This record gives sequence, C-alpha cells and structure tokens, in this order.
Amino acid sequence: MSKAIRRIIMVALVAALAFLIFRPTSEAEQKPQATGSGLRTRVETYIAKRLENDWADVYEMAAPAHRRKVDLRAFLNAYGHGAMRVVSLTPKSTRFSKDGRAALVTMDLDGELVLDRLPPTFRKGLKTKGPEDLRQTSEFEITWVWREGDWFFELDPALVKGRDQSGRVPQTYGAQIGPSPDGGR
Repeated sequence: MSKAIRRIIMVALVAALAFLIFRPTSEAEQKPQATGSGLRTRVETYIAKRLENDWADVYEMAAPAHRRKVDLRAFLNAYGHGAMRVVSLTPKSTRFSKDGRAALVTMDLDGELVLDRLPPTFRKGLKTKGPEDLRQTSEFEITWVWREGDWFFELDPALVKGRDQSGRVPQTYGAQIGPSPDGGR
C-alpha cells in the first residue's frame, strides 16, 4: 500500500473518530438534569408565572406535543380565566422515573376563588357565608417530562383529547385548579 493511500485512510479514520466524539447528541441521548436542579428551576419559574397569573408563559412551559394539540386560546379557556387567584404554591415532593426523563411533582396550593371570574352556572350554585369560604387549599400533582433539552409539564389528558370519558368538554373551574391532577395518566 502506498504512503498516499495510508495517509488518506488515516485521515478518514481520524475524521470518523472526531465525528463520533464531537457529534451533536440526539434528544434521546441528552441527559436531563435529573439531579433536580434543572427541574427545580423550571418548577420555580412555573410557580412565579402562576403567582403573576401569566398564563401565556405557563402555556409555553407545557409539553411541546401537547401544545401542538391544544392551542393557546383553548388553554386560556381552560385555565387562564382568573377564577382562582393563587396565594401560594409550594412544591411538596418530587419523584423521578428510573430513567430520569419524567418526574411527578406534588404541590400544595393555597388559592382564593374570584367570584366575578367564575362562570355564572358555577357562581349560582356556590354557597358562601363570607370571604373565608372562597379560600381553598388543595394538593395536586404535575407530571414533568424532559423534552428538547428542557423540562415541560404535561397538560390534563382531557384537555389534550378535547373530551373526557363521558364525551364532555373538560371544565376546570373549581375542582381542578392545576394542570393534570393525575399527572397526565
């Protein structure tokens, strides 16, 4: 074998090795910040946006596949109506999947119903003796998934599908005050 051919083969091997070492990784190969720091930061941003009642930015934190199925207008109709003023939202616990690409975050919510923002049918059936009856506390879970190099929360499956098991359009007023109480399952 001539020196020129050996040199070409050597250059090709070095180039192939360099490609393997420095190639861009696919989403499947990207490692989530499963230590919790990346998710913790994302959850803190989610909480801040909820406290600010900034539902358009909350929507941007939803899983990309869900945003393709549920547009901003439908999301705002389901969540961004202002019927619940969030007083505090506190992460309680986090459980990661074995592969670190999903996490279930349990949160405590302290909120207050805003009467003039409730749908008339709900407002009619509401029995209150005073403002203290409008204060609600609850616990809910949000499933977060690692996609496209960041953490995103999953929307309520009924909202993504457009109908619940009974064929009704989901109503999130009152009973459900956070995304997917069952974690999107």
